[in-house]
Amino acid sequence: MQKRNERDIIILRHDIGILWPDNRKETRGINFVVYGDSNGHSAMAKTVGYPAAIATKMILDGMDRVINLIRLSLFLNY
Repeated sequence: MQKRNERDIIILRHDIGILWPDNRKETRGINFVVYGDSNGHSAMAKTVGYPAAIATKMILDGMDRVINLIRLSLFLNY
């Protein structure tokens, strides 16, 4: 539980490997930093829904192929 006027922070770094159709390989980094509000929602509360919202938007936009790639990646990494 945060005390009054305290803020939390979430910092994520993801390195993503890309294999392009011409067999080129590339690695790109993604940084994600979120600060909580001192008198509002914590960073954790703000970020819990982001992945679900992004996946939902991708599905609604017809990006089923991307979702299948994510599923495959998660399956291979576990």
